[in-house]
Amino acid sequence: MGATGPKPYRPDDSTCHISRLTDSIILDMVTETNKQPAHWDRTRVVAWVLAISYMVGAPLAAFLEFNGQTMSERFGYPPGFIYATSFVQFICSIGLLLPRFASWAAILLTAIALGAVASHLRIGSPITSLPALAFAAAQIWFIRSISATAPETGNTS
Repeated sequence: MGATGPKPYRPDDSTCHISRLTDSIILDMVTETNKQPAHWDRTRVVAWVLAISYMVGAPLAAFLEFNGQTMSERFGYPPGFIYATSFVQFICSIGLLLPRFASWAAILLTAIALGAVASHLRIGSPITSLPALAFAAAQIWFIRSISATAPETGNTS
């Protein structure tokens, strides 16, 4: 009898099967993350830009309104209306970053932006309505982009 030493590791069938299974699961996970449409990165960038803009702009508008009531005097709205729309804009800015709520948040923000455009046009200030119009256009693009990536949900029965 000679020196045998440690036995070399040779996986049996069950170990190989588990290894192949975990490799398959990891490959499926990587493949699933790469199945995003080509424009998905642009959509996420637009979502972040809009969200940060509203996260900064909405509290700033409320703060300026609180200190000077500039918008309520200019547009003829009560200060509470300005505070309410600022609060909704801030909450919706968070919703833009959550895929489950992104489309609803963008729809609500688009309605507010179009209301701002209408308010500027009502007081005879079309040039100052351009930023709100640009936000509305970006949000409409964002909504269409989200709709293009949404899975089909139809009744198959």
